[in-house]
Amino acid sequence: MKRIFALATALLMAISVAPAQSDQLAELVKLEDPLSGGWIGVDFVENDYFGTSLLTVGNRKTESNYDSWDTILCDSVADPKCQVADYFFDATSIFSPCTATILTNCIESLNATLPDGTTVKGTVKRLWNPQGEFKGDPLLGIPDGGQASTWVLTGTNTANSDEYLLMAGVKGGVPVPAMTTQNNQESKFFGQLFAYLQPVKEIAGKYEDPKMRLVPRGSGGVGIGGGLTWLEGCFMNDTQSCAQKRSFPLDVSYSLTMRFARPISPWLNGRLVDPSISVTDKGNDSTVMTISAKAMRVPEVGGYIKWSDTPEWMKAKYPAGTGGTARTPDAFTTKNLDTRILKVGAGTSGSRAIKEFKDWIPFLQDKPFAMKTYWTIKAITDEPSQKMQQCAQNKFAGIVSSNAAVYSSGAPAWNPESQTLDYTVGAPHYDTEGKLLTGQYVLSMRSDVARCIYGFSAAPISARVEVASEDGNPNVATTVINENKDTGMLTLDASGYHFSTPKLSVKLMQEKTPAPAATPTPSTKPVVTIKTITCTKGKLKKTVKGTSVKCPTGFKKS
Repeated sequence: MKRIFALATALLMAISVAPAQSDQLAELVKLEDPLSGGWIGVDFVENDYFGTSLLTVGNRKTESNYDSWDTILCDSVADPKCQVADYFFDATSIFSPCTATILTNCIESLNATLPDGTTVKGTVKRLWNPQGEFKGDPLLGIPDGGQASTWVLTGTNTANSDEYLLMAGVKGGVPVPAMTTQNNQESKFFGQLFAYLQPVKEIAGKYEDPKMRLVPRGSGGVGIGGGLTWLEGCFMNDTQSCAQKRSFPLDVSYSLTMRFARPISPWLNGRLVDPSISVTDKGNDSTVMTISAKAMRVPEVGGYIKWSDTPEWMKAKYPAGTGGTARTPDAFTTKNLDTRILKVGAGTSGSRAIKEFKDWIPFLQDKPFAMKTYWTIKAITDEPSQKMQQCAQNKFAGIVSSNAAVYSSGAPAWNPESQTLDYTVGAPHYDTEGKLLTGQYVLSMRSDVARCIYGFSAAPISARVEVASEDGNPNVATTVINENKDTGMLTLDASGYHFSTPKLSVKLMQEKTPAPAATPTPSTKPVVTIKTITCTKGKLKKTVKGTSVKCPTGFKKS
């Protein structure tokens, strides 16, 4: 305990956050880097997006073998230098707004609904960073790489900013040889949807070129680096302008409509309140999706530990060449870790993020360094269980949304023994002001998928949510379930529970309709009547039964 206290004290000295001067600047609170060398840090932040579209090929098969990484930047799928056998295309295709010439893989509209029900239609103000554009390949399924866009939604956020930066599109990979040797579904790019919306205020200045570039990793590997000017709070920037973050209003609903040339991922997760999703099949694998929801307030967690005070088991996790964000020029290549400053980006979703969170949270004072607003949605990266896949039938199946700092990256896991849909989340127990942090969890899925999983009929469905905390103390979740017959979606909303890394177990239920009582089948046999008589002979008496009865000889019927 003394050791942990010492580390927590050192960490407290390392964490310095810029105080927010008003609500509109709350998004600019950041985790400050240490001023001296010899620190290891982590953050659990959703910044896994670029300032431009990006197409590469590479041989990277594991996240940890940095020395063997090789990466090549591509101008198009047909770029000759990118035709390398056994390499993989890795594409991030940002969608531009739809036009008369851009008919698919594009943004159809961005609108908002005010608290009084008024609809505000968005208009495009500008596009960002054409230097990242690339030509895709319809045969492989890789969309063209377009540009992020700034939209104006007048009257939605006048206290902060009515301008919104939208980065939305798909990303994913496909083997390079597929281009010339195969043409089947398995060899095609299956895009993983992403959509990031953020209020911004454009500020003139000098900023980093957001175009991604090659950087050394480990002692010989080559990866991708560069990008946006994060430290200035830029959600997007070019070399002369910064779209600086501002906060969302939490009572306005935003509606994004996108067009896709290929099927989208069956399962999504997001940072959304009251999400509503509709998907329209346009034929030939093309779809139109509309996502409507309010923004969500989410804890941002992170901090630094002095390397010399770091436990040995944690030091072993971050050897020389470890990936992350370099805070000193040689952080990726130095062997002298007592001078390195490295911040590991653990992300917010998936088993790795949850594991890192469990390891780090004892040293982070059990609270975030900031509470920020998000409106994001992403495809899952973990493969669903076989039953979930079978019921989804490779079409959009559902979305999970949570305000946790970290969460499972896949669809809820089907537990056949308990007949529950299980999902893990993680967050500090307290917010930045020391108040108990309350969890929110929404599972919205196609009604037919839910009925397929459980074998239910068309009758109404109810639900129960169990929250299992690590300390064994029970958590109480308030559960609301609603089925919308117009959209075909079943939505379960659970709230009121508390963190650290609880497992949420959702059990859907349906009352069995009693079978009607069986109607007796009329008998076709004749009815038989049994008669009884009493016969006497002096003092003797006999009772005779039968269908046709008479007294024996010498007896008389009495």
